[in-house]
Amino acid sequence: MTLDRETKSNHGIIRISYLVHPWTELHLRTDLRLDQRGLLNSGKAFITLPVSSKITRNIVEWDLDKAPEGTRAVWTFGEGPGPIEKVGPVSLLSDSVYVVGPIQSNPPAPVPGSISDNYGYYWFGELPSNIAVIKDIHHEFFLKVSSFFDDTPSPDNPYRSFVRSNQKTNAFGGTGFTRSHIFDYDSQISYAQDYDLIRRLSHEMIHNFLGPLPYFPSLDNPTINWLYEGIKNTLSIYLPFRNRFRTGDYFSSTLSTLCLQYYTSPLLNTPQPHLLTLASQNNQYAKELLASRAWAFVISCDFRARKLSELMRPIEDLAIKPLAKKRARGESYGIEDWIQLLKPLMGGELRERYESMCAGKTILLPVEVLVQRHIF
Repeated sequence: MTLDRETKSNHGIIRISYLVHPWTELHLRTDLRLDQRGLLNSGKAFITLPVSSKITRNIVEWDLDKAPEGTRAVWTFGEGPGPIEKVGPVSLLSDSVYVVGPIQSNPPAPVPGSISDNYGYYWFGELPSNIAVIKDIHHEFFLKVSSFFDDTPSPDNPYRSFVRSNQKTNAFGGTGFTRSHIFDYDSQISYAQDYDLIRRLSHEMIHNFLGPLPYFPSLDNPTINWLYEGIKNTLSIYLPFRNRFRTGDYFSSTLSTLCLQYYTSPLLNTPQPHLLTLASQNNQYAKELLASRAWAFVISCDFRARKLSELMRPIEDLAIKPLAKKRARGESYGIEDWIQLLKPLMGGELRERYESMCAGKTILLPVEVLVQRHIF
């Protein structure tokens, strides 16, 4: 494109229109896809954004004039079709979720002044029975996790979770976005165990408070990822058990699963820098060990801190919650912050533990972790 005249002003309105078609074959989780006469994905799949870090008024409005009767349209920050505004970086538009079609939800419909102002669980068609169980406890669990992180939901600080069927794949999993999450299930979902789905639910929720924020470049740091993955795995044991969503059997089962992943890894003694490199190359053994090693590091620190402190839950109060507050403010956070926050309690011992882990030395958990679940 060439310009035939000089631009006289450096501001004004630019209107861009483009047509987007959903994929008919499955490629990436971020692809725009159809699901049971509906359409669901994040803005990463279809929104082109300017490169800008400025805070803007982001407004989403839906035109449903030609849509079938009963069509609903939902964005992470509210239900349309009328305009919904969210002030923040323009990248919010890509790092949030959009869904349109014959949507079903819990609560069933938006009611002003109710929980629908700041929460929703959405799907198409009929949910498989085991996912329906998750749907029924989702909001209550969200409130418990929000309370844990002292982060009260509101219309300006909502949370919405979306469920999508991918019948052609053979895996289930999820992807987190700003104040929202997409859970994908497949044709084998009926074989998924309840505990696996509860662990997935826990990861989903905790990611909302401790995951990296894509629109803050300072947080796009691989040294952060393994630490918060370890924290998420630790809290995925504690929170469902502590809040009585599942019994002590869930606690023991999840602990055993993570121990199995860590201690049986063929890369068990691989130094951390090399493990990070392998994980970045999509080595599945490395990715699994990175998460389970991080968990072993965090939970071993937790048990040691409990012996050194009179606090009931020292690493949660002294480190995890402060890290979540740094993340909420958009500040960089990582292992050095973790070490400094716990240094008054653990002294130089914590850095020694970290350096030992980085060297690839096996983390030995005390046997009390397996038998004293009542203290967690």
